[in-house]
Amino acid sequence: PSAICQYYTDKFGVDMSGQTGWAASLVEKLNGNWRIDHPKVLDEKRRITEAIFDQVGMDKVMADEGMQQWIEANRGWLDTYAAFKVQLNKERNVNNKWFDCTTWGKRAGDTDAILKGDQGAVARVYFVQYHLHLQLLEASQ
Repeated sequence: PSAICQYYTDKFGVDMSGQTGWAASLVEKLNGNWRIDHPKVLDEKRRITEAIFDQVGMDKVMADEGMQQWIEANRGWLDTYAAFKVQLNKERNVNNKWFDCTTWGKRAGDTDAILKGDQGAVARVYFVQYHLHLQLLEASQ
């Protein structure tokens, strides 16, 4: 999360000090445990990432030229994945037909309607996937 905060501070001048401090204290707290609580780590990362997205704002996030280029280059898998994630999150507490891999192929035709229907949720998926891409790219160099 700290790298994402720095990215938006450098790119758009957004004050991310609150999220950066939150991330640093969380890392310290989670690293202080003798046992890794993976669900807790994932939930905290999700919460911080959502707070970063909210702080930067969807307009700035989606105006990022680097992100737009990455989205276009990866549209072949990214749109379907975004539709899947949006529906999965919407239907998390019900009999989730989106999580059943035996029916996903039949439902993939709904992708365009989902992408147009909840652009904010789709933008969040793009945001997370783009920053995962940047982290993996940095780690590989």
